[in-house]
Amino acid sequence: DLKRLIGSTPEATLLQMSLCLVVYNLIRMVHQYAAVANDRPPEKVSGEMLFRDVRSELTTVARLLTPAHLELLLVPLGPEQLQAWLLKLLQGTWHRKWTKSARPRPSGPPKPKTKKLRQEKPHDSVFRVLRRTP
Repeated sequence: DLKRLIGSTPEATLLQMSLCLVVYNLIRMVHQYAAVANDRPPEKVSGEMLFRDVRSELTTVARLLTPAHLELLLVPLGPEQLQAWLLKLLQGTWHRKWTKSARPRPSGPPKPKTKKLRQEKPHDSVFRVLRRTP
C-alpha cells in the first residue's frame, strides 16, 4: 500500500505507485471472479475485505516459500485456462466478511461524542450505605 514509501527518490515513489496500480488491477480481477464463482453481484462484494485476505495469503506464501520453490509451482496459463482455474479455485470459498456493508457511509464532519455521566464511586459497601441513611 502507499501508507509508507519504500524509497525517497521520485523513481522509487513511481515504482511503488506503479506496483500498487498493478496489484489494484489484480484485486479487481479477483473481486469479479470471486463474485461470479460464488453467485454474488459484484457490487455487493467488499473489495477492501477481499484485499485484506489476499494480502494475508500472499504474505504467508512469501514467508513459507523461497522464490525458487514458488517458481516451480507457477505454471504459465493461457487466458482461457487462467479464467477456468480462477473460477474453480474461488468457487465455494465465500466468506461472510467479503459482503459489503449495507449501511451508507456518513457524509459530513463526524458528530462530537457526548460525555457519559459516571457515578462518583462505581460500587460501595453495604456498611457505608447503611451509615449514610438517616
